[in-house]
Amino acid sequence: MFFVKRQLVLGCLILLCGFMVGCAKPAEEETASSSASESTSAVEEGTQAVAEPDAGKAKMVQVHLDKGVTLTKSAKWEEAISELNKAVQLDPYHVTAHATLGWAYSETGEWESAITHLRRATELDPKNAGAFGTLAWAYAEQEQWDLSLQAAKQATTLDPKNAYAFSTMGWAYEALQKDKEAYSAYARALEINPKLAPAQYAVGEGMCKRGDIGEAQDASRKLAHLDSALKDKLDKRIKQGCP
Repeated sequence: MFFVKRQLVLGCLILLCGFMVGCAKPAEEETASSSASESTSAVEEGTQAVAEPDAGKAKMVQVHLDKGVTLTKSAKWEEAISELNKAVQLDPYHVTAHATLGWAYSETGEWESAITHLRRATELDPKNAGAFGTLAWAYAEQEQWDLSLQAAKQATTLDPKNAYAFSTMGWAYEALQKDKEAYSAYARALEINPKLAPAQYAVGEGMCKRGDIGEAQDASRKLAHLDSALKDKLDKRIKQGCP
Protein backbone atom coordinates (compact mmCIF):
# COMPACT_ATOMS: atom_id res chain seq x y z
CA MET A 1 0.00 0.00 0.00
CA PHE A 2 1.55 3.27 -1.10
CA PHE A 3 0.39 5.44 1.77
CA VAL A 4 1.45 9.07 1.96
CA LYS A 5 0.52 11.60 4.62
CA ARG A 6 -1.18 14.25 2.58
CA GLN A 7 0.15 17.76 2.91
CA LEU A 8 -2.38 19.67 0.90
CA VAL A 9 -2.77 23.40 1.12
CA LEU A 10 -6.43 23.71 0.29
CA GLY A 11 -7.56 26.77 -1.62
CA CYS A 12 -10.69 28.46 -0.46
CA LEU A 13 -12.99 26.88 -3.11
CA ILE A 14 -16.24 27.53 -1.29
CA LEU A 15 -19.33 28.87 -3.03
CA LEU A 16 -20.65 32.13 -1.62
CA CYS A 17 -24.17 32.35 -0.28
CA GLY A 18 -26.28 35.49 0.02
CA PHE A 19 -28.23 36.64 3.02
CA MET A 20 -31.95 36.30 3.55
CA VAL A 21 -33.45 39.32 5.25
CA GLY A 22 -36.86 38.83 6.83
CA CYS A 23 -39.82 40.86 5.62
CA ALA A 24 -41.16 43.40 8.05
CA LYS A 25 -44.77 43.82 9.05
CA PRO A 26 -46.46 47.05 7.97
CA ALA A 27 -47.05 49.71 10.61
CA GLU A 28 -50.53 50.46 11.82
CA GLU A 29 -52.42 53.25 10.16
CA GLU A 30 -52.33 56.35 12.36
CA THR A 31 -56.01 57.41 12.42
CA ALA A 32 -59.17 56.94 10.40
CA SER A 33 -59.13 60.63 9.50
CA SER A 34 -55.62 60.47 7.93
CA SER A 35 -55.39 60.86 4.20
CA ALA A 36 -54.54 57.93 1.95
CA SER A 37 -51.10 59.36 1.20
CA GLU A 38 -50.36 59.85 4.91
CA SER A 39 -51.38 56.26 5.64
CA THR A 40 -49.11 54.95 2.89
CA SER A 41 -46.24 57.02 4.21
CA ALA A 42 -46.81 55.68 7.71
CA VAL A 43 -46.75 52.08 6.47
CA GLU A 44 -43.50 52.62 4.57
CA GLU A 45 -41.84 54.32 7.53
CA GLY A 46 -42.99 51.56 9.89
CA THR A 47 -41.68 48.87 7.56
CA GLN A 48 -38.26 50.49 7.43
CA ALA A 49 -38.15 50.77 11.20
CA VAL A 50 -38.86 47.05 11.67
CA ALA A 51 -36.57 45.88 8.88
CA GLU A 52 -33.53 47.82 10.03
CA PRO A 53 -32.51 45.36 12.79
CA ASP A 54 -32.49 42.42 10.29
CA ALA A 55 -30.53 44.43 7.78
CA GLY A 56 -28.15 45.47 10.52
CA LYS A 57 -27.62 41.86 11.58
CA ALA A 58 -26.93 40.80 8.01
CA LYS A 59 -24.40 43.60 7.72
CA MET A 60 -22.63 42.49 10.89
CA VAL A 61 -22.53 38.89 9.64
CA GLN A 62 -20.81 40.09 6.48
CA VAL A 63 -18.37 42.21 8.49
CA HIS A 64 -17.30 39.22 10.62
CA LEU A 65 -17.18 36.92 7.59
CA ASP A 66 -14.99 39.32 5.62
CA LYS A 67 -12.65 39.74 8.58
CA GLY A 68 -12.46 35.98 9.03
CA VAL A 69 -11.67 35.32 5.37
CA THR A 70 -9.00 38.04 5.38
CA LEU A 71 -7.38 36.50 8.46
CA THR A 72 -7.27 33.05 6.83
CA LYS A 73 -5.22 34.53 4.00
CA SER A 74 -2.57 35.46 6.57
CA ALA A 75 -2.87 32.07 8.30
CA LYS A 76 -4.10 33.78 11.46
CA TRP A 77 -6.33 30.86 12.21
CA GLU A 78 -7.30 31.51 15.83
CA GLU A 79 -8.33 35.08 15.06
CA ALA A 80 -10.17 33.91 11.96
CA ILE A 81 -12.04 31.30 13.98
CA SER A 82 -13.14 33.97 16.46
CA GLU A 83 -14.56 36.17 13.71
CA LEU A 84 -16.22 33.32 11.83
CA ASN A 85 -17.83 32.00 15.00
CA LYS A 86 -19.40 35.42 15.49
CA ALA A 87 -20.79 35.24 11.97
CA VAL A 88 -22.26 31.77 12.57
CA GLN A 89 -23.78 32.83 15.87
CA LEU A 90 -25.54 35.73 14.17
CA ASP A 91 -26.67 33.61 11.22
CA PRO A 92 -26.69 29.83 11.88
CA TYR A 93 -27.86 29.22 8.29
CA HIS A 94 -24.96 30.95 6.51
CA VAL A 95 -23.30 28.35 4.28
CA THR A 96 -20.06 30.21 3.62
CA ALA A 97 -19.53 31.07 7.27
CA HIS A 98 -19.87 27.40 8.29
CA ALA A 99 -17.69 26.15 5.44
CA THR A 100 -14.93 28.68 6.05
CA LEU A 101 -15.06 28.09 9.79
CA GLY A 102 -14.75 24.35 9.22
CA TRP A 103 -11.72 24.92 7.00
CA ALA A 104 -10.12 27.19 9.63
CA TYR A 105 -10.66 24.58 12.34
CA SER A 106 -9.06 21.94 10.10
CA GLU A 107 -5.96 24.11 9.77
CA THR A 108 -5.58 24.16 13.55
CA GLY A 109 -6.16 20.42 13.86
CA GLU A 110 -9.49 20.78 15.64
CA TRP A 111 -11.02 18.05 13.57
CA GLU A 112 -14.28 17.47 15.44
CA SER A 113 -15.19 21.15 15.22
CA ALA A 114 -14.10 21.19 11.58
CA ILE A 115 -16.31 18.24 10.73
CA THR A 116 -19.28 19.73 12.59
CA HIS A 117 -19.24 22.96 10.59
CA LEU A 118 -18.33 21.37 7.26
CA ARG A 119 -21.16 18.87 7.60
CA ARG A 120 -23.52 21.71 8.41
CA ALA A 121 -22.37 23.56 5.29
CA THR A 122 -23.09 20.52 3.13
CA GLU A 123 -26.50 20.08 4.75
CA LEU A 124 -27.39 23.68 3.99
CA ASP A 125 -25.96 23.48 0.46
CA PRO A 126 -25.75 19.88 -0.88
CA LYS A 127 -24.08 21.20 -4.04
CA ASN A 128 -21.12 22.85 -2.32
CA ALA A 129 -18.20 20.90 -3.78
CA GLY A 130 -15.61 22.86 -1.81
CA ALA A 131 -17.21 22.02 1.52
CA PHE A 132 -17.45 18.32 0.60
CA GLY A 133 -13.79 18.32 -0.45
CA THR A 134 -12.61 19.84 2.82
CA LEU A 135 -14.90 17.51 4.76
CA ALA A 136 -13.26 14.54 3.02
CA TRP A 137 -9.87 15.83 4.14
CA ALA A 138 -11.05 16.28 7.74
CA TYR A 139 -12.48 12.75 7.85
CA ALA A 140 -9.21 11.39 6.45
CA GLU A 141 -7.21 13.14 9.14
CA GLN A 142 -9.41 11.35 11.66
CA GLU A 143 -8.91 8.07 9.79
CA GLN A 144 -12.62 7.80 9.13
CA TRP A 145 -11.86 6.37 5.71
CA ASP A 146 -15.32 5.34 4.55
CA LEU A 147 -16.76 8.74 5.38
CA SER A 148 -13.77 10.44 3.77
CA LEU A 149 -14.25 8.42 0.60
CA GLN A 150 -17.97 9.19 0.54
CA ALA A 151 -17.35 12.93 0.88
CA ALA A 152 -14.55 12.87 -1.73
CA LYS A 153 -16.80 11.10 -4.22
CA GLN A 154 -19.51 13.68 -3.64
CA ALA A 155 -17.00 16.51 -4.14
CA THR A 156 -15.68 15.08 -7.41
CA THR A 157 -19.19 14.38 -8.68
CA LEU A 158 -20.11 18.00 -8.11
CA ASP A 159 -16.76 19.27 -9.40
CA PRO A 160 -14.98 16.78 -11.70
CA LYS A 161 -11.92 19.06 -11.79
CA ASN A 162 -11.35 19.12 -8.03
CA ALA A 163 -7.80 17.75 -7.92
CA TYR A 164 -7.58 17.99 -4.13
CA ALA A 165 -10.69 15.86 -3.69
CA PHE A 166 -9.31 13.21 -6.05
CA SER A 167 -6.06 13.21 -4.07
CA THR A 168 -8.00 12.72 -0.83
CA MET A 169 -9.95 9.95 -2.52
CA GLY A 170 -6.66 8.25 -3.36
CA TRP A 171 -5.54 8.64 0.25
CA ALA A 172 -8.75 6.99 1.50
CA TYR A 173 -8.59 4.14 -1.02
CA GLU A 174 -4.95 3.61 -0.07
CA ALA A 175 -5.79 3.34 3.62
CA LEU A 176 -8.53 0.85 2.73
CA GLN A 177 -5.89 -1.20 0.87
CA LYS A 178 -7.49 -0.66 -2.52
CA ASP A 179 -4.30 0.14 -4.37
CA LYS A 180 -5.72 0.04 -7.90
CA GLU A 181 -8.46 2.52 -7.05
CA ALA A 182 -6.00 4.68 -5.12
CA TYR A 183 -3.58 4.87 -8.04
CA SER A 184 -6.42 5.77 -10.41
CA ALA A 185 -7.59 8.59 -8.10
CA TYR A 186 -4.06 9.96 -7.69
CA ALA A 187 -3.48 9.78 -11.43
CA ARG A 188 -6.70 11.70 -12.05
CA ALA A 189 -5.61 14.34 -9.54
CA LEU A 190 -2.36 14.77 -11.46
CA GLU A 191 -4.16 15.02 -14.79
CA ILE A 192 -6.04 17.98 -13.38
CA ASN A 193 -3.14 19.50 -11.46
CA PRO A 194 0.33 18.14 -12.37
CA LYS A 195 1.85 20.23 -9.56
CA LEU A 196 0.05 18.40 -6.77
CA ALA A 197 3.10 17.10 -4.91
CA PRO A 198 1.48 14.58 -2.50
CA ALA A 199 -0.27 12.85 -5.38
CA GLN A 200 2.97 12.79 -7.37
CA TYR A 201 4.77 11.20 -4.44
CA ALA A 202 2.05 8.57 -4.00
CA VAL A 203 2.19 7.64 -7.68
CA GLY A 204 5.99 7.40 -7.52
CA GLU A 205 5.92 5.12 -4.50
CA GLY A 206 3.23 3.00 -6.12
CA MET A 207 5.36 2.56 -9.25
CA CYS A 208 8.34 1.64 -7.09
CA LYS A 209 6.39 -1.03 -5.25
CA ARG A 210 5.28 -2.45 -8.57
CA GLY A 211 8.91 -2.70 -9.59
CA ASP A 212 8.68 0.04 -12.22
CA ILE A 213 11.76 1.94 -11.08
CA GLY A 214 11.88 4.07 -14.21
CA GLU A 215 8.41 5.49 -13.57
CA ALA A 216 9.25 6.00 -9.90
CA GLN A 217 12.36 7.95 -10.82
CA ASP A 218 10.34 10.03 -13.28
CA ALA A 219 7.99 10.94 -10.43
CA SER A 220 11.02 11.89 -8.35
CA ARG A 221 12.27 14.22 -11.08
CA LYS A 222 8.89 15.93 -11.19
CA LEU A 223 8.93 16.34 -7.42
CA ALA A 224 12.22 18.23 -7.67
CA HIS A 225 10.27 21.25 -8.89
CA LEU A 226 7.38 20.78 -6.46
CA ASP A 227 8.52 19.60 -3.03
CA SER A 228 12.16 18.84 -2.23
CA ALA A 229 11.30 17.09 1.03
CA LEU A 230 8.95 14.65 -0.71
CA LYS A 231 11.52 14.13 -3.47
CA ASP A 232 14.15 13.17 -0.90
CA LYS A 233 11.68 10.85 0.78
CA LEU A 234 10.80 9.15 -2.51
CA ASP A 235 14.47 8.84 -3.51
CA LYS A 236 15.19 7.13 -0.20
CA ARG A 237 12.30 4.73 -0.75
CA ILE A 238 13.55 3.93 -4.26
CA LYS A 239 17.05 3.17 -2.95
CA GLN A 240 15.54 0.85 -0.33
CA GLY A 241 13.48 -0.91 -2.94
CA CYS A 242 10.21 0.43 -1.51
CA PRO A 243 9.86 -2.21 1.25
